[in-house]
Amino acid sequence: MCKKIVWFVVFCILFITGETFAGSDKKLLVIGIDGMDPVLLQQYIDEKKMPNVKQLIDNGGDFKKLGTSYPPQSPVAWSNFAVSGNPGVHGIFDFIHRHASTLTPYLSTTETGYPSRFLRFGKWQFPLNQGIVRNLRQGTPFWEYLDRHGVDARVLKLPGNYPC
Repeated sequence: MCKKIVWFVVFCILFITGETFAGSDKKLLVIGIDGMDPVLLQQYIDEKKMPNVKQLIDNGGDFKKLGTSYPPQSPVAWSNFAVSGNPGVHGIFDFIHRHASTLTPYLSTTETGYPSRFLRFGKWQFPLNQGIVRNLRQGTPFWEYLDRHGVDARVLKLPGNYPC
């Protein structure tokens, strides 16, 4: 199933960067909805409960059913999509990981740390430096490849992509 996502991303990259479209104003928009069941979506379109999605399709949009990840969990699936690889490539296997020494769970996609210096004023304390926030996903996301080849790409609200 991951191969479907990989080939979809490869197709998107080739579609955008192909010589046929060099210098043209053609655009590609990928809309991903976390947890969306494609069978239910088609049913809701047919029942006229999703008129905006129907309008997107009627105006040249293309609706494709994609496979999901194994395990089928959001951080894994979105990381597969971002780097066009499986968990062995990006290192996200679940919602949580555990520290090897303490077995304490932590969010698998992001590491956070507190500021180290504070100004204390009574019961209040104000941070004097920033904490850290680090994306733990490994691998190179496809939009970085696009950028390297001069293709303008915007990624908005991609789950598991914080900080960008």
